[in-house]
Amino acid sequence: MTPTQNGIGGLLTSGQKPADVLRPERSKELEAGFDLGLFRDRGDASLTYYNSKTVDVILPTPLSPSTGYSYQYTNAATFRNRGIEATLNLRPIQNAEYAGRSGSSGPGTAASSSR
Repeated sequence: MTPTQNGIGGLLTSGQKPADVLRPERSKELEAGFDLGLFRDRGDASLTYYNSKTVDVILPTPLSPSTGYSYQYTNAATFRNRGIEATLNLRPIQNAEYAGRSGSSGPGTAASSSR
């Protein structure tokens, strides 16, 4: 019996070699910070330190063509993300009909929402 696909002879594999041993990804994370209200809540400041490390990151690793496969998923990397985030927001005009706001952020990522 000859393997066929739509009447055309041949055999096609996915190119992925099954993983021999694959461990789960593991992450550890630390985040600490504080928020400070200023000028009767017309301004605020925050400072946050974060440190995250992920080990045994699962990535596709290229294989030699002589193996008959293109790639194999392995525990191939360690990722680290750390930094300091600083934010300063000012609301110089604040009443029932209008509220103005300006702010700035330091390195890292920041999200803001209106109150």
